[in-house]
Amino acid sequence: MIPEPLAAAIGIGIDIEAPVGSMIVDIGGGTTEIAVIALAGIVCDQSIKVAGDAFNKDILDHMRRKHNLLIGERTAEKVKLYVGAAMEDLDEVPPPELSADIYDNGIYLTGGGALLRGLDKRLMQRTNLPVHIAEDPLQAVVRGTGIALQHLDSYKRVLMS
Repeated sequence: MIPEPLAAAIGIGIDIEAPVGSMIVDIGGGTTEIAVIALAGIVCDQSIKVAGDAFNKDILDHMRRKHNLLIGERTAEKVKLYVGAAMEDLDEVPPPELSADIYDNGIYLTGGGALLRGLDKRLMQRTNLPVHIAEDPLQAVVRGTGIALQHLDSYKRVLMS
């Protein structure tokens, strides 16, 4: 009904119709969606297959290989959230005309992956940009979709046909 990055932006209170670029990074279970939004549209976006489920699998594999210990998916998820820390960086640069906006406003993290301890600090170190974790990042897309549905006239042009 509405592209997830737009729904996430609406859900965390970003004015998607503003002539200002905002970068949304929505880290879900199967994919991470990265989008630059301005003027009620997605200027550029990329979906990568590295997300929470891949992290869980890496934890499962590590525990089996290094410690000869088999753990379940739920345990791997708990390990990720309570012990895990971010080590990867984000090297992609947004479109040059929106770089100044993103430099000023930073990156907004949504989705379950935003809960990974230290991810915001790691991204700040690697990008030198402010990084904001959405309040209740797991619900950003759902909340944004609900807001768009309540205000159909306002969000008509961003709804998928």
